Amino acid sequence: MVQLGGPQSSLMGAQLNEPIAARHTEPVQSVDRAMQVLEAFARRGGLTLRETADATGLPRGTVYRLLQTLVHGGYLRREADNNRYWVAPRALLLSAGFREEDWVTQIAQPILNALAHDVQWPMRLMTLEGGMMRTRAVTDPQSPFAEPRVSAGASTDILRATPGWTMLAFSSPRRREVLLASVGVTEDQVVDGMVLRVRLAQIREEGFAFIGAPTFPYAAVSTPVLANGECIGIINMGYYRRALKMPELRSHYIPLLQLASQDIGQAYSEQRPATIS
Repeated sequence: MVQLGGPQSSLMGAQLNEPIAARHTEPVQSVDRAMQVLEAFARRGGLTLRETADATGLPRGTVYRLLQTLVHGGYLRREADNNRYWVAPRALLLSAGFREEDWVTQIAQPILNALAHDVQWPMRLMTLEGGMMRTRAVTDPQSPFAEPRVSAGASTDILRATPGWTMLAFSSPRRREVLLASVGVTEDQVVDGMVLRVRLAQIREEGFAFIGAPTFPYAAVSTPVLANGECIGIINMGYYRRALKMPELRSHYIPLLQLASQDIGQAYSEQRPATIS
């Protein structure tokens, strides 16, 4: 009869009682390499065997086995005529648990809150929802100039002001065409006194959208939040025209908004890589 006891059994007991999160485990190399392959496709789209090996730095033999496994699992598909692999629809499941509410709460709101220490004008993160721009995060509670205060959930028409114009300007041509068709407008139509195509081109060239009639006390500026080659939202800042002139807006505030937009877009891309089909 073997009796359990002594230093070895005590060590085993301690390991079993140790919380799982605290135990040291080695990563599963094959899973790690499979993720490298999928990330390469997220960045570059369709790839051949050689291109995948070059992008990941893995041996071709290893890459071949991984590609076949991912095809078998439905995460990749292969075109027989050119031996090029593409991301398959099932890969979307990998990001299904990362909800839009999560990225706003975890990524955008903290960055806006930090920016609010330097920018006291009210700022809003807005995203596209149908033909509307929906407010998702705000700094109104931290701004002494928020009048009236806006809360998350408020919406505005995509053609009404700078948030929607910025979204349209920095969307891909195909997405822009679909968005405009959904609201019954073309780029050749006059919107708010200017041909929409001209306005959007100016916004892309400037890197931001501005609105503020000389007779109106309020003005606003919007910068795009870009991730994975697409505009996922905008940061909008409202202010009093008499308190802030265009030179100061360009030299100080717009760079701060653009930097925050870049930080949000980069963090979003890292948490939710693009899926290209």
